[in-house]
Amino acid sequence: MGKKTPDPPGPPVQTRGSLRRLPAPRSPLAGNDLGYVYSPNCVPVTDRTLGFFRSNARKRGTRIFNHSEHHPVSDRRRSQWPVPSRPCPGVGALLAALAEKVEQLLPGLQPHHWVALHSEAGCQAQGAHADYDPFQAACPGVGVLFALEDDTALDVWPGSHRLDWSGAGDPSADRPPLAKRRVRLDQGDLLVFDGRLVHAGADYPHRSNVRLHCCASAPPFQVPGQTWLLLKHAPDHVRRQVPAPLPTGLQ
Repeated sequence: MGKKTPDPPGPPVQTRGSLRRLPAPRSPLAGNDLGYVYSPNCVPVTDRTLGFFRSNARKRGTRIFNHSEHHPVSDRRRSQWPVPSRPCPGVGALLAALAEKVEQLLPGLQPHHWVALHSEAGCQAQGAHADYDPFQAACPGVGVLFALEDDTALDVWPGSHRLDWSGAGDPSADRPPLAKRRVRLDQGDLLVFDGRLVHAGADYPHRSNVRLHCCASAPPFQVPGQTWLLLKHAPDHVRRQVPAPLPTGLQ
């Protein structure tokens, strides 16, 4: 299939008051206004490799959270399968090539803890969340999403990695809310995003989808201890800046 053109970069995010720009030493994507980097056509995917991940994720995956602000009960149609540390040669070559690409994009970072994410047909969207602790001024890692097949997607709120969840300053600062953007990836595309970027797994209403996800950081590797849900953990002034996405069909 032909490659899709990604959304053009939006304007730099301006913040003030309690939503000011945070100092960002040690944050790999601190200088990126969007909070993510999209890289098309990174690594080719063979039918055999796709079949390997699709089969194992479907048969061996464990259910992960899939509720949201509009769907308080999980539909149990989203799961993940930890990729073995010593996979078959073809899969190992793919992961090695992805590690090299991540290193090129963000020198010093190494992918770790790969999982295959699987969404069944009819899977609803996840609730908005961040992978790393958004109350910290610096983020040690990034998230990595690799499309094993076409029509892979992730909902993101560009600039949300710079929101101050701590609430210091004036929490009533008046500024427009951040707009949600759906990043679409085709087979072989790579997305690297700041660990504090607010995002949500997209819905897959018509067909199933399998993709790869991992964390990437500098050794010693730091794995997020929890998922920071916007609805549960974010203070009011952050929730006003990142409004809950409407279900598909109401946007």
